Amino acid sequence: MKIYLEGEGEQIVLFIHGFLEDRSMWNFITPDEFRMVIIEIPGHGEEPLFVYRSIEELAHEIKDTLNREGVIPNAIVGHSMGGYIAIELFKMIDQSDKLVLLNSNFWSDSYLKKEDRRRVAEIVYNQKKLFLETAIPNLFGDKAAFLTEIEQLIMAAEKMSPDAIAIASIAMSNRNDNTDYLRNESREIMIIQGKNDNIVPIDQMMEATKGWNHPMVVDSGHMSHTECRERIIELLNDAIMH
Repeated sequence: MKIYLEGEGEQIVLFIHGFLEDRSMWNFITPDEFRMVIIEIPGHGEEPLFVYRSIEELAHEIKDTLNREGVIPNAIVGHSMGGYIAIELFKMIDQSDKLVLLNSNFWSDSYLKKEDRRRVAEIVYNQKKLFLETAIPNLFGDKAAFLTEIEQLIMAAEKMSPDAIAIASIAMSNRNDNTDYLRNESREIMIIQGKNDNIVPIDQMMEATKGWNHPMVVDSGHMSHTECRERIIELLNDAIMH
């Protein structure tokens, strides 16, 4: 795997994009005060695909890459699927003292959600474009306000192979339930939750974090970094630099 470096600060922050995205999702961040380390999930963007069966397995591959490059992140930020990966890396890297979950969660899929992901892994071989044209608009709280961004995301995701989409979907269905782990973790964890997120329901997040975390709720759907960019920049800077 390849890593991309930006910025010159002392703090090293690893950024991991989500399902159907690529490293360009982080272009809105200007790393003036920290060093930005970005990876792409296999089969997304320019990263070649290899077969992985779980989020944990993929996290081990990323950890091996970081070790080879001598990179030890002080903080890890993950969006959506990237958040699932970020949690597993956080468990492996003791030197990382901050975790930011952006429009992500920490529980395992329900039986019905697992079945949905398996159906996705099947239909993309024959109906990839239809899947993308249905799934990507649903990521936004106000679809009409972001038609250009939706079209750009669909066009970029169309370059992905059906194998890449299917493998990622199955891996997400096989991820660990990290509720107890995060609840008992003493290091800093910031959760950024979209008020109108169709993928990570706010009611479920509030119930899951009751008594141990106070999610930062923003006025968006699942794509907070696009829908309320300035607020996300503010929250990320606060999490990373304080």
